[in-house]
Amino acid sequence: MKLNTIAGRHGAGVVHVVEDRLVGVKNGGVYEQPAAHVIIEAHKALERFVNTRMLNELKESLDNKWGYLCYGAMWFDPTMAALNAFNDQVNEKVSGEVTIQLYKGSATVVALDSPYGLESASFNKAQGICI
Repeated sequence: MKLNTIAGRHGAGVVHVVEDRLVGVKNGGVYEQPAAHVIIEAHKALERFVNTRMLNELKESLDNKWGYLCYGAMWFDPTMAALNAFNDQVNEKVSGEVTIQLYKGSATVVALDSPYGLESASFNKAQGICI
């Protein structure tokens, strides 16, 4: 709730979309999810930081498939169970600290640190990793 209030004051997490409805009709919408937007951006940054390029590329494409299944109410399809198992395994080492700058509607990851980070040995915790 606190993050929702703080990020909302900065206008973060407002999304304007044109959706493809299941019946083939386009529909416009505006969604506000300030806290969720900040958390998702932080989580994605940590995923990219601790996983390999190949795994990150695969995860991105499978995230889209997960979204389509979710939107289509396919919660009990075996594909959803398989994608959830994949996501659980991918996220085993996704932990750390993320610093996010909130400014004029944006939530930008400016630094992160994780004990599982795959950063170059030339970086250290004091320098941080800027994205």
